[in-house]
Amino acid sequence: MTAFLTLLTLAVCTFVGKSVAKIIKDSDDVESWRDVWWRGAAVSLALATLGALTLGSPSCEEQDNRGCIAYADDGFEATTEDRVDHGFQILWKTVLGGTVGLLLLKREEEEEAKAEGRPVFATPVKVAAGILSADPERFAKAVEVYALGAVSGFGKSGSQYSSDFKRTGRTLTLAVELINQRPAEERAVYAEAFNRVKANSMPYINPKSENIFRSGVEVKA
Repeated sequence: MTAFLTLLTLAVCTFVGKSVAKIIKDSDDVESWRDVWWRGAAVSLALATLGALTLGSPSCEEQDNRGCIAYADDGFEATTEDRVDHGFQILWKTVLGGTVGLLLLKREEEEEAKAEGRPVFATPVKVAAGILSADPERFAKAVEVYALGAVSGFGKSGSQYSSDFKRTGRTLTLAVELINQRPAEERAVYAEAFNRVKANSMPYINPKSENIFRSGVEVKA
């Protein structure tokens, strides 16, 4: 029975681990399967730590004016050894199951990417940055739209559009990095557009907006 429960737990960890790996893999700043694994392992460690710390900390089920008179789990309180063992059990099962889930995801993603003729880690931000860095007109338009967002305060903490605004900022920052790798004569049109929009917008940008114009991002002339 114990072996069956262990296998069932590993199967669940594999299923969940695959979903978590997919979420991590689609993050804007993840560039390899090694990155996915380490972040997943960090999640496992966090779960194991949480499980160890909360083991044997029963909640109160019934109380009167004198205080709690009935605890959950019959008032069981774990020893340090109990907590370490419980945390270790969570850690190895989630890491092993998550690793299997990652390998399954890796096979699926690589087959799909090969069939579509694209890189495995072509995240939306990277794809968009590649498009902008290859098209001066699109780049100029994107910078203008971004500047309007900065003026409107979309980058202000708590703004309804804050996350989208920051994602656009990361896209433009990566596009600028790609553009700056090109010869000077190819960069000129991009630099003119970026510097013109920046100069025209800076006096009007919301002072509470975090944006690339204030962070030193620039197209090398």
